Amino acid sequence: AAPTPAPAPAAPTPAPAPATPTPAPAPTAPTAPPPAAAPAHAPSESVRGESAAATATPATAPATTHDSAWPSPKLKHVRLSSRRLRLAYAEVVLAMRTMFRTARLVHGDLSEYNMLYHDGAVVIIDVGQAVECDHPAALEFLRRDCMNVARFFAARAGVPLAVSKPLERRVGEGEEPEGVMLLPVRWLFEFVTDPAIQDEDAKAELEAALERTREAQASGSAGPPDEAADAVFMSSFIPRTLSQVDPGEEELHEDRVAMGIIPDAPRDELFHHGLAGINMSDLEDEEDGDESESGDDEDG
Repeated sequence: AAPTPAPAPAAPTPAPAPATPTPAPAPTAPTAPPPAAAPAHAPSESVRGESAAATATPATAPATTHDSAWPSPKLKHVRLSSRRLRLAYAEVVLAMRTMFRTARLVHGDLSEYNMLYHDGAVVIIDVGQAVECDHPAALEFLRRDCMNVARFFAARAGVPLAVSKPLERRVGEGEEPEGVMLLPVRWLFEFVTDPAIQDEDAKAELEAALERTREAQASGSAGPPDEAADAVFMSSFIPRTLSQVDPGEEELHEDRVAMGIIPDAPRDELFHHGLAGINMSDLEDEEDGDESESGDDEDG
């Protein structure tokens, strides 16, 4: 019989593939500690303000100080020495003039609530609500701004509010009035609007106006408040252009004085003349010259 063939050897079983190693979990980032609770009240800005430079000019500035996250305080909440109060007053007045004469804007709601004290200087905010000088009520808004500024600084300086003229301040014989010197509201309005003052001379002109106020008080020419004159200034119509100036206004003014409706005020004290760039002394000289020429013609 034929021999039986031997069975074929079985195929080798492949070895199982090595298991894929499981990657180790990534380390968890450390959790930042919770921020410390803020104090209930910020440090007093008046303390920081005393060490800041007080010679900065008014400009647009951020609402927070550079060394902390606390917002710069409103001028209403700052307590300043007499020296710094004088500087702040000058900054505000010059800023008002720059807005009116250069930017051709009137804030319209200027007060201690719309001014910040930032790094020792006053910064005016909320300018977005300002109106252009051509606005029908621009000069009325400016007069109100002047009153608000004068009222605030007079209260802080502890002096009476002067509207139409410098007021008497009680000082000893031969003494000079001390403390903060402020312009009457009307003088402030005229300084802001006067077109004859050059921009580069504005600071010197302001100092000269304050000196005139000081001299009036020192010489005794300043007197008690004139409520009638104050009311006339605050309620009078202010023309914006020469076309709104009534040629018969001066005669009408004299009639009102004669009837006792308003107090007497010389022609050169009609406040819109400075705003319109009219020099009443020059006009009077021209009128006198015209009269003399007409007299010569009649004689001839």
